[in-house]
Amino acid sequence: MTCHNCRTECKRKGRDRKGNQRYQCRQCSRWFQEPQDKPLEGMYLPVDKAEMILKLLLEGNSVSSVARVTGAHHGTILSSWSSPVKNVNASWRGRSSM
Repeated sequence: MTCHNCRTECKRKGRDRKGNQRYQCRQCSRWFQEPQDKPLEGMYLPVDKAEMILKLLLEGNSVSSVARVTGAHHGTILSSWSSPVKNVNASWRGRSSM
């Protein structure tokens, strides 16, 4: 792993509280970790839980019932619903009208 700041080789040194590997630069002493994949645009929900939330919402369940069933906060449910809708709207806007 190379440092983003000075482009030198870094050494592995510990883990963060989520278990991700951390690195420390030997030259500039900066700490960083490898970039993590976020398939849900920065959301920290597991993909299977987000999929379950979307399925329940599409079946017509209310936000409060989905929150009760999945254990997710209602704000998280609303943001998990709005993210795919924004992507679909953007893709439809990009199409040419026939």
